Amino acid sequence: MAKCSDECNSVSRCDIFDFMAKYVGMTVVHPGGFTATNELLDRLKIDQNSQVIDIARGKGTSAFHIAKRYGCKVTAIDISPELIEEARHLAGKRDKAKRVNFLVCDAMKLPFEDESFDAAVSQAMLVLVDDKIQAIKEAKRVGAVNVAATT
Repeated sequence: MAKCSDECNSVSRCDIFDFMAKYVGMTVVHPGGFTATNELLDRLKIDQNSQVIDIARGKGTSAFHIAKRYGCKVTAIDISPELIEEARHLAGKRDKAKRVNFLVCDAMKLPFEDESFDAAVSQAMLVLVDDKIQAIKEAKRVGAVNVAATT
């Protein structure tokens, strides 16, 4: 996708994050903030022994939050190498960073074995993908049945 220039006024023609920043005024795609994140997490059975995958994690804000709140290990994935690079940079500035591993991969084809994680979390990812059913199937496949997502 192209950067959002003056000629680019459609979400279908430019990067979603640039579009949201320029036309909606959202520099972070995190609807509901941490209130929504905590409500989502409360639905899952996560504790300090859990392995959690956080899908479409962007800069890692929620992944760090999960690691801090539960003391568990989090694998945070995003399709954007630039966002993962920024998340890794931010990880160097946080105490709980060693509990969070960032990987570039596609939520539609997760490179993990079935039931590799105790829980799968995704917040605001479904609005970004065309095949929502496939994205949910992949999250369920790697996170067993302990999956929570918001659009």
